[in-house]
Amino acid sequence: MGEARPDPNLGHLVEQQRPRDAVHIAIIPATAGERLQPGRPVEVFEGVARPAVGTDVLGVVDPFLQQDVQEGERFWLLLTPGTITSLRHEWTHPTFPLPLAPPAPWDAAAVAASDEWLREHARFWDISYDDLIDGAKHGDLCFGSESAEEQARYEAQALWYHLEVVTGQRFSPDHRDGTVFHCAC
Repeated sequence: MGEARPDPNLGHLVEQQRPRDAVHIAIIPATAGERLQPGRPVEVFEGVARPAVGTDVLGVVDPFLQQDVQEGERFWLLLTPGTITSLRHEWTHPTFPLPLAPPAPWDAAAVAASDEWLREHARFWDISYDDLIDGAKHGDLCFGSESAEEQARYEAQALWYHLEVVTGQRFSPDHRDGTVFHCAC
């Protein structure tokens, strides 16, 4: 009989009388690997959307477009309902991993653990805890050697996670990418 899904269940006929409703549909910008028609089922491989083969449907090309998407153009890919693994304003899907999201600010144990991680990180790189926090907030982090710079880039995802937990502040991808990790020499 199959797994029961909550109504509304897009992609299936409405079997009985239902009131009107609204739905969330996860979307992501995608690049066309060839000409694609609006509403066309697609899969994504190595970051490029192509017509889906068999059951490998990841989603559909924006069905509201008034023209085909040409190879290399970017479009909204509507993911197949029921395939995302969580939904808030940020969704997750196995094909498109997101950076770690910080826990709720009232999680005192998580805040304490992240605070300790940041303090240990600051001690290891021989900078003050306050300089680490302020440098991250203002987009400039300094470390004492070129190898430290490389290590800092490697640890950046964990660093931003712990900073968000401790500060209760989200840092945009632009801020993260624009933060300069450099040596202090």
